[in-house]
Amino acid sequence: MNEMGNATLAAVYMGVVKGIIDVIPKETNPEDMTYILTNNSDFAKIYGGTSVNVLNSFMIPAEAIDIAQKDNNKSFIGILRSPPMIEDQDRQNILNSEIFAIEMGTHISNLSHTINITYTNLSKVNGNLTCCSWNGTGEPSWQPDGCYGEEINNTFVCRCTHLTFFAVLMSNPVKISSSDVIKLTYITYIGCGVSTFFLGIALFMHATLRRSKSTKTTRILMNLFVSLFMLNLTFLLNDWITSLNIVPICIFIAGAIHYFLLSTFTWFAIEAFHLYLQLIKVFNINIRYYMVKILVVGWAFPLLVPFVIAGAGKYGRLTINTTDNMPVYMCWITDPLVNYIVNVGYYVAVFIFTAVVFIMVLQKIVYLRTANVGQPKRRSVSKDAFTVAGLCGMLGVTWAFAFFSSGPLLIPSYYIFTILNSFQGFLLFVYNCMTNNDAGESRKSTLRSTISNIKSSNISHYTVSKSQ
Repeated sequence: MNEMGNATLAAVYMGVVKGIIDVIPKETNPEDMTYILTNNSDFAKIYGGTSVNVLNSFMIPAEAIDIAQKDNNKSFIGILRSPPMIEDQDRQNILNSEIFAIEMGTHISNLSHTINITYTNLSKVNGNLTCCSWNGTGEPSWQPDGCYGEEINNTFVCRCTHLTFFAVLMSNPVKISSSDVIKLTYITYIGCGVSTFFLGIALFMHATLRRSKSTKTTRILMNLFVSLFMLNLTFLLNDWITSLNIVPICIFIAGAIHYFLLSTFTWFAIEAFHLYLQLIKVFNINIRYYMVKILVVGWAFPLLVPFVIAGAGKYGRLTINTTDNMPVYMCWITDPLVNYIVNVGYYVAVFIFTAVVFIMVLQKIVYLRTANVGQPKRRSVSKDAFTVAGLCGMLGVTWAFAFFSSGPLLIPSYYIFTILNSFQGFLLFVYNCMTNNDAGESRKSTLRSTISNIKSSNISHYTVSKSQ
């Protein structure tokens, strides 16, 4: 800037690095500024209208310029382009093998109006595109924090809320079409809407008719209902909130969905633990402050993870690309690695525990039918099947279909997973109604009779073993 004298616009050449510097007098009223990179690798400032032969364009919002003017006596906008660094582990995946740096001489972040970097003529790009940034310290570590991308025809726009180094990373091509996405979306909306409605009815009925006479088993099930109800409700709101394009609200709804997802997984594990104590150990669950401890684990424990992820800035607007360039957007975790470790890792641990309990219960049911324990003649295959289906829903076994989302089973697993889990709340409502009396008396169900029969069986075996 000192070498520019009275000039306000200058080109920058530093070996393979090229760019432009635009000096903005302090008395100038802030307004959106647009710059372009042409096919000849030259930078230029656009004063109005459009320009042909553009590789990239850069729109700097007036909000960012206003911040720079307040923090500096003489503000400027600097845009630089360079190839990836040799030590960059992702350099092979960087679109067009170019990195852009935007600098304004002060720290600028959390903008309400995004900085837009547009890439043109991308019809030959095969794969997912992700807008990423790097803070310039250490070896390059590209993260999608504070950025999201939009594909429009043959252009790709990176929208970011801060200044730093920017690049677009290419990943493997997606294997799902926009038609499948639309169908799955409709199934999800219908299923989540129906589940939310009937879960709300179940909770209302419990609060008004059965709460005073509810057992520990019923109260644990109702907490699972609350968690599923809030998960479905927040998920239904996601699309509308994403369309608002307001970053703080998007972060909040992403954190809320994540919290209720983790709490739902936790209540699956609690259901399994409670069944283990009831059916396998045959305990009269008289643990001191049992329900208080259960409530703390079910609601407080999952709250820790969203706070940590929000503090690390991993929530935001996520782009889900399709094979025919019709992306879908949602507010969710923007870092795929964090999403994989936290959600998949946590569910795997829950699934292993609930699956073990599920198998134990199935073994007991089979034993009852073969050993004539309880009153097997009154039981039918349909009742046993209904008991097993109810257990699948309460223990979250249906979520395991996500493990099959690869190879030739990818699309079928998406449909099975979506149908079973979006309608899970409705199926649990039906199960709960069929295993309760209309007047709100004590629970009388196939599962309850199974519990009592299993208890009788276990006590009998225990007595025989002691006498021997």
